[in-house]
Amino acid sequence: MFWRKRKQSDFKAEVKAHLELEVERLKEQGLSEEDARAAARRAFGNVTRAEERFYESGRWLWLDHLAQDVRFGLRTLAKNPGFTAVAALTLALGIGATTAIFSVVNGVLLHALPYRDSSRLVVVQERLRKFSPNPIRVSAPDIGVIARGNRVFDGVAAFENKRLNISGVGEPERIVAARVSANLFPMLGAAPILGRT
Repeated sequence: MFWRKRKQSDFKAEVKAHLELEVERLKEQGLSEEDARAAARRAFGNVTRAEERFYESGRWLWLDHLAQDVRFGLRTLAKNPGFTAVAALTLALGIGATTAIFSVVNGVLLHALPYRDSSRLVVVQERLRKFSPNPIRVSAPDIGVIARGNRVFDGVAAFENKRLNISGVGEPERIVAARVSANLFPMLGAAPILGRT
């Protein structure tokens, strides 16, 4: 496709020259023009197949097939604009959903949390299976028991997510906050941007 040793026309001229030479030789042996041409063709074999083999030897066939498939696909899509619109919309939604899911997975699962030894952080929860399959909050006395009897963890800290109202100057605002034990920030190796822990 991008380079060839010989041009197709050169190859055809060469085949024709070989056939003419063979015809001349057979005519010298006493055959008629028509019989000599038929015998030369039989001796040479399938000329079209030889030209096809030459064509294939000088090209990257997979690239030719890909180009043919792309052209065929574009012609088919141009003939059916309704199908094309549905196909394009489906592809756009699929690519968008895949990108969104990967962004979440990449941020949550693949990248480490921005804390010291984040791969070693665990959350301890309590469950009362008879009453509810959902975890319940661990009470402050239980956290004290876990911390005193701890022989597994480097440290034990508590946190509780809350929704609070903050007011002051202007309109009150609903915020998401966390109530944490005093040792949570040192355990995570984190310092507050403002104030103290």
